[in-house]
Amino acid sequence: MYSDFFKIIMLSNSIFIVIIGLYLIFSKRNEPSDYPENFRKTYVIKPRKKIKNL
Repeated sequence: MYSDFFKIIMLSNSIFIVIIGLYLIFSKRNEPSDYPENFRKTYVIKPRKKIKNL
């Protein structure tokens, strides 16, 4: 029973990694070839909802 559960988790993780890898490969095509000097390539992940401090 547990072995089937872990197989499903490992398969879903593998599929997720492949999808993220393909996204990164295809997103490189949309980048410009020359960047300005003051350009910084940063990725910021912002939460949709603000978390209130308790």
